Amino acid sequence: MTIKRLLSQFFLNRNRPEWFVKDTCGRVCAYITWMLIFWGQFVVFYVIIPPWFHSDKVFKNQLYLDSQNNPDDRLRNLNYEEHLSSKNAEILSSSIYAFLNGCVFFMLGLFAFTAHVKAMFSDPGTTQLNNADPESIAAMNLPSGTSVYKCTKCSAIKPTRAHHCSTCRRCVKKMDHHCPWINNCVGENNQKYFVLFTFYICGISLHALVMVLHRFMVCSNTGWKNQMCTVRSPGFTIMSLVSLTFEACLFFLFTAIMFCTQVYAICVDETGIEQLKGDLIQSKNGGATQKSKMLNFKSVFGDKFSFRWLIPFVDPVWAKSDMSLYCV
Repeated sequence: MTIKRLLSQFFLNRNRPEWFVKDTCGRVCAYITWMLIFWGQFVVFYVIIPPWFHSDKVFKNQLYLDSQNNPDDRLRNLNYEEHLSSKNAEILSSSIYAFLNGCVFFMLGLFAFTAHVKAMFSDPGTTQLNNADPESIAAMNLPSGTSVYKCTKCSAIKPTRAHHCSTCRRCVKKMDHHCPWINNCVGENNQKYFVLFTFYICGISLHALVMVLHRFMVCSNTGWKNQMCTVRSPGFTIMSLVSLTFEACLFFLFTAIMFCTQVYAICVDETGIEQLKGDLIQSKNGGATQKSKMLNFKSVFGDKFSFRWLIPFVDPVWAKSDMSLYCV
């Protein structure tokens, strides 16, 4: 309970989550996701980044030794900056390069973790339970002749494009699928966070792969006991890099596929369930109006296009719309 309250206070600005699915499998998958994100941060900042900060000192010592061993060599007349710029490995192994990589990797991890928490603890767009009684239907003031459908599993009025989730035990508006990795459904209200989660995990995985590849290329020439490769033990360094490579490859492939699938679903205005069942195809053949791609993205990320679409800390804002008809 304490962890949920802390996460809700920091990421959601609430004292407690507005929504949490009590599913054991989903909890385990969500906690594994958090641990893998933190493991990636640990390997990068504990194993990969520190040798870069020692590189300037190593190169300076090497310059001094070269000038002492070769007093007539031209290196003696070169200044430190010219010596660094003479080697590609030195350019890519400076403290500035380490600082920039650290900042980018940390921000990607923070955005990915934030998007995951908000997708997990946000109501995906569930309907009200047990509201299909005559009094509730009459209070909605629907036009006469409107078809109202009731979900037999949760006794709720079933809106257009809503589907019942057996794990959440609720009907979810514009439900795409139930994702155990966020322990929640992906629906109308939290699809932005799920898309951003897959986007930033894909980005951080690719960044980790680039840094690991660079480290292996450098250390294959200099040896793993060199300070340019690691300030930890060679065995621990190799084990950490191999585990991070395996993790980054799996996450990159999985999230890249999910991100592309979500973007395609938004563009064509189809959820995953509708694509499987062919519901929307039937409705389009029946004369439904197809919205533009920009309107489809605005329905997920918010009415006004801005950089806020890419920030998981900002909730999407939609203009007030007319009451939709509750027919399927």
